Amino acid sequence: MKIKTSKFFPVLLWTLAGIGFWKSLLNEGSYYFHQNFIEEIFVILLCTALAGLLYRFSNSFAKTAWAAGLLLGAGLATSHGLLGFLSTHSLYASTYYLLMLLVFGAGFGLLSSVFHGGKLSVFCIVLSLVPVPLLFTSRIAWFTLGLGCIAFLILKRKDKKKIALTVFAGLSFILLMIKQKGEYFLEQEKYSDRLAEIIKTKKHRLEITEWRKHFWIHADGQILWSTKDDWMFYEPMIHPIAQLAPKREKVLVLGNNSGAVLRELRKYADVEDVLWVPEDPQWVEFAKHSQALRKTHQDSWKWGAVRQSPNSVNYFLANNRETFDWIIVDLPDPETEEANRYYTKRFYNKCRQWLNEKGVLATQAGNAYWAQECLFSISRTIKECGFASLPLHSQVLSIGEWGWVIAQKNVAQPEFEKRYSKLRLQPIKTRWLTQESLRMLRSFGKTSFEKDSIPANTLERPFVLEKYRADKPV
Repeated sequence: MKIKTSKFFPVLLWTLAGIGFWKSLLNEGSYYFHQNFIEEIFVILLCTALAGLLYRFSNSFAKTAWAAGLLLGAGLATSHGLLGFLSTHSLYASTYYLLMLLVFGAGFGLLSSVFHGGKLSVFCIVLSLVPVPLLFTSRIAWFTLGLGCIAFLILKRKDKKKIALTVFAGLSFILLMIKQKGEYFLEQEKYSDRLAEIIKTKKHRLEITEWRKHFWIHADGQILWSTKDDWMFYEPMIHPIAQLAPKREKVLVLGNNSGAVLRELRKYADVEDVLWVPEDPQWVEFAKHSQALRKTHQDSWKWGAVRQSPNSVNYFLANNRETFDWIIVDLPDPETEEANRYYTKRFYNKCRQWLNEKGVLATQAGNAYWAQECLFSISRTIKECGFASLPLHSQVLSIGEWGWVIAQKNVAQPEFEKRYSKLRLQPIKTRWLTQESLRMLRSFGKTSFEKDSIPANTLERPFVLEKYRADKPV
């Protein structure tokens, strides 16, 4: 049956135009963060069907332009996809990049075909090529598709309208590129090192800078860690308590979007089951394929012992029924009301319920220089929930003086302190932690406050939150 193109094409083109513009507004410009891969495949199939119909029913120039557009998109997709695979070692990420460039090719073919030759066609082709080599993002791909559909629908009348819409197309591309990449150049001004990536998730904004093949990860304006010394953060949090634990078979990891905790846990052969509940799943998906973050987690999420929870931390807190030998808490610093909940008696009482007899707990506890009172408050909070607890601290070169608290359930405080003082490191591979540094983690010297006067942190009296907000340097 012959298709009535005069009725069918406008509906299909308007549909694709709407999808293209909608996706260009929603997309964050990174191929890691598409939320519905089936939807993307569906749109690609629509583009393919449209290409076939246009090729069947268009004139000879439109056929040539359309074929050229798809070939251009396919060529770019192959090269960028290969480069993406080589840089990220992720077939998943590079395939998505390939699909986005094919979308761009479809839009390019439409834009080219509406002019039927001449200077306007050449101008349109050049205009379409401008963002590709350096400024390509999936947002531009979707925008090109939407613009191509609109142009194909409208540019069938007078030359004045063709010229007007071509000018509109050029200005739109320029504004889009300024909006998309202008932010990058503005953010680059904040750093002396090269700004490698900007990633937005629903919860956080990540900026990754690079210097001499090392990366610094900034979240929401604050530096979190560097691939140059991240082990100085994770080794003190994991290994002292690991070697005080009577059992290590089943572990719960709350937070730790980077996956570096998993890297350290893999050093223990008796760890058999790790339930990982990330704080930000989008961050985790990015970390799995990021060249920068793969240096940190070393693909430890592929470890067979790991179970990644599909639920949020808050859902897990409300619904968990499992018990564990060891709980590791690596959640955001207690500087917001939401984050402060993970440092209160209510939270640590839940942790105690989830731990087996004499189970152990380790948590990051924020800056130990200007927020040292908060560190001791967190330690006291844990102690009042039925644990023996010890605050630890060390200098992490990239982020400064940092604190952790380790604890054990149903053990007397003097016994826990004595066991730590006699602790001998097992023969595991570390990059910083030694027998000497193990002792130094407990050395605080004299403090400017009475340790015994520091209160516990509760939802009703959020000492840690208030102190963090009052003392944090501007």
